[in-house]
Amino acid sequence: MAYWPRRVGLGLRWVFCAVLMAGLAVLLLVPSSLPWMAAVLLVLGLPVGPVMVTVFAVGGTLAPAGRLGTVMTALASGIVAGTAIGSSVGGQLAQLHGAAAAFLVPVSAGAALPLLGAGTAVALRRRA
Repeated sequence: MAYWPRRVGLGLRWVFCAVLMAGLAVLLLVPSSLPWMAAVLLVLGLPVGPVMVTVFAVGGTLAPAGRLGTVMTALASGIVAGTAIGSSVGGQLAQLHGAAAAFLVPVSAGAALPLLGAGTAVALRRRA
């Protein structure tokens, strides 16, 4: 993220990386072997870091004065809670309908990220 030009704002960075994640998440449905799945996970993991850094940067930008610690704690807790919920739902889907159904969880989450990023871009623009 340090090498991205400053003119690429947080909202655009979030949406771009989230769209990339959403598109790459669909690849989870393709592999039929462990080596191919490992390759897909490696590629899918590339935009994860930029999205997380951007989300925390947005939190730092939009946090009310004196509430930065609270906002950062909420964001970090959201990662834990989201992982727990996603694992629970994915596990249930895998048990009831097979592994392919479980991959609908990250695909759905990936599809929601660009929408959240677009909303964030609007909030950032209003704040500026």
